[in-house]
Order: sequence, then C-alpha cells, then structure tokens
Amino acid sequence: MKKPWFHFLMSFLILVVTGFLVRSHSRVTDIWVTHIVYFLAVFLSIKYSSTQPKKVLATYLAGFLIPMLLVQVFESANLLFQLNIISFTIAMVGGYIFATSGSVNKKGVYVLVAVGYCAFAVMFLAERFLHYDNFRNFEGVTLEKVYAPGFISNDADTLELGQADKMVLLDFWTTACGVCFQKFPELQTVYDEYKDDERVEIYAVNVPLKRDTGMMAEEMIKTRSYSFPVYYANAGIDTQLNVRAYPTALLISNNTIVARGDIQNVARILKERLQ
Repeated sequence: MKKPWFHFLMSFLILVVTGFLVRSHSRVTDIWVTHIVYFLAVFLSIKYSSTQPKKVLATYLAGFLIPMLLVQVFESANLLFQLNIISFTIAMVGGYIFATSGSVNKKGVYVLVAVGYCAFAVMFLAERFLHYDNFRNFEGVTLEKVYAPGFISNDADTLELGQADKMVLLDFWTTACGVCFQKFPELQTVYDEYKDDERVEIYAVNVPLKRDTGMMAEEMIKTRSYSFPVYYANAGIDTQLNVRAYPTALLISNNTIVARGDIQNVARILKERLQ
C-alpha cells in the first residue's frame, strides 16, 4: 500500500459500495455504516501504510469528493446528499486524527465536534432537507395555481379540485410504496379529525401501476381497516400537479395548492388555515 493511487481507489470503491445505499435509501443505519467504514479505512491505511499520513487523507478525500462533486454538477444532487458529504468528510478527518495524534484532548475535541454536528444534522437539518428534496419546500407551505385538466375518481364519483368553499387534502400513493403504508395511520388520524367537517375533504389518491389489477388499491386499504376514501389519479393528474415522490400530500383551496409535502406538515397547515 505504498502508492497514493491505491488509497484513492479504495475511497472510490467505498463510495460506490456504501454510498449507493445512503443515496438510494437515506437510511440512518446505512449512513452510520458509511461513517464507520470511512473512519476505519483512513485509520488503518495510515497505521499500516508507508505513505505519509497527510497524503493518505488527501487521496481518500479526493477519491470521495471528486465523484461526489461530479454528481452535484451533472445530477443536481439533493440537500441531504450534500449534508452527507460534510459528515463523511468529518469521518475521514477523524480517522486521520486518531491515527496520527497521541493527544487525548485533540481526540476529545474531535469526538465532541463530530457528535455535535451529527446530532444537529439529525435533529434539525436532515428532516427539513429531505422534505425539501422531495417537495421543494422545507415545511409544507406553498402557493401554486392549479392548472390541471386531469381528475381523480372512483366507481361512483369524480372529484372537482377547485371548489371555492372547500379545502381538499389529497394523499398521493402507489401500491409499491412502503413508506406510503407507513404513513397511512397518520392519514387516518387526520381523516378521523375532519371527516364531519364540511369545510374539508380528504382522499387517498392512488396512482395506478401497470401491475395493479381492478380495485386492488381499495382492497389493500380495506384489508388494513382504514376508512378514508380511495380515489384514482386519472388523465395524468399526478404529473399535472407536479407530484414527483410518494407519498405526497397536497392541500388545495380555491384552485391553489397551499401546502405540499409530508402528511404531518400538510395537516398542520390545514389546522392553521381552519382557525
């Protein structure tokens, strides 16, 4: 392990193997695994390599940052992705510090900074960044005019989105979306709260997949004992309303989308507008 290019290659391989999981799923466990792997890789490479420690760190950072920055340029990667760039860089610096320094104080300061940053990122940044990545707003509030010739319907009814005297909450989902099913209890809670309020209408809007059959979506909801009504997206209404991720909740009033995002945030905005 005398050649710097070896460390560059190792860093790139770690990014490909572990970074793909984080970027695809953004799961906390995957992020922590990547932290640990980068920390240990830099630490062990410095301990068991004849390459100068600063060169080891520099080549690991290069093997990580160059492809990450290229992704930023060509794919306009999301905010959560950028948050991970900072955190993984901190992990590599930590491996360098622990491998080269005998100072307990320096190691202690690093641990405090790393833990403090991670806590701040998890508690205050990650959720908002993820919300922005999915819905292009941090907490749900938006003002977008509805120009949508599409519609939603079930066997018995077709819904008019632009009712002036109603606030319509739509929760878009697909039968292949595991997160959608995890959010349904929250949707049920919101539905139970407003089902008798004449000012509000709430619908779970299924976007049919090619593999779906018949009334598959409604049957999946009924077997789970949910009572909110299920409608189907027709004529590309989901695309027209710029629904890019599932689940996405929309709150529509007077031909305007006034909230877009996670059901919790949209429900909060609904409550505020009804007061």
